[in-house]
Amino acid sequence: MRILPALAISVFVSFGPAVGQEFKGPPWFSAERCNRKDAVEADKDLDRLTNWTAVHRTFKRYRQCDDGGLAEGYSDKIANLLTRRWSSVGTLWKLTQSDRKFEQFVLLHVDSLMSADDARLLIDNARNRCPAGVEKLCRSLEEKAKKPE
Repeated sequence: MRILPALAISVFVSFGPAVGQEFKGPPWFSAERCNRKDAVEADKDLDRLTNWTAVHRTFKRYRQCDDGGLAEGYSDKIANLLTRRWSSVGTLWKLTQSDRKFEQFVLLHVDSLMSADDARLLIDNARNRCPAGVEKLCRSLEEKAKKPE
């Protein structure tokens, strides 16, 4: 799902910290630090998120923009990798060993936007196709798929 970059900025400006309610987004999100250029570049990167290395690279560069349509795009790409590219979960595990915030990012995006079929497939992958040594991550992924937020 793609959004117009101008819309992304207006959402950040209009509904950022100026609203009376406290924003409950991920701890790395920052409406103040997500400038227009970052939002546009992060949106362009969505199409390139076809493996865990690309997702990690985008997270490192643009995590401050993890909101709205971009967040939905991340959720879609992460669901796709966890269901249709499960064989790459070892790469995900290696990346999370050196970057715990990236693990939090991935788990945050196993969310209610995932279809019921994808959630069932992820649970099956985590239970029955988990590589040796990756069991803790597989359990975390399974639990999130069971109770997405």
